[in-house]
Amino acid sequence: MTHRIKECNSKRPSAETIEPLIESFVVKALNEIALEHGDEKKQFVSEVLEISQCGVSEWNDFVSNILYPILQSVCKPTKMLPANQYEEQLISLNKLLNNEEVFSSFLAQLMSLNATSSNQNLGKMILFRLLTKLVDETLHFVFSEMRVSRLEQQDNNSTL
Repeated sequence: MTHRIKECNSKRPSAETIEPLIESFVVKALNEIALEHGDEKKQFVSEVLEISQCGVSEWNDFVSNILYPILQSVCKPTKMLPANQYEEQLISLNKLLNNEEVFSSFLAQLMSLNATSSNQNLGKMILFRLLTKLVDETLHFVFSEMRVSRLEQQDNNSTL
């Protein structure tokens, strides 16, 4: 089991590999959130997505700031198999969301990307959904990179 964990950790993508993908993960998550029920939520998300397409510095700052804590927890090697790491990442996300200062900072940045809505509760809900979906998407990518391919598994079995 230890050998499999070491092998998985050796295939874990670095922060430099994941970082360029995060913006597309954020946009994908926002598009999924926009498909959820509620006209006000759709309007809020569509305004944020419009700003994302313009390459505004506030958008880049927001993505960079939410990126850092997620990469910090996702990219560090662990002592467990990938299937067991999802729960640990959700615990890390919970700690992040419970940090009032960090959450308020993220919320303020998200609200600044939307000029028409001042509904803080809607912003909180969208931020929570965004961060949850972002962790899911990032972990999906990390775990797919760590997965031992069938060819590698067959080679290992034939060697044994």
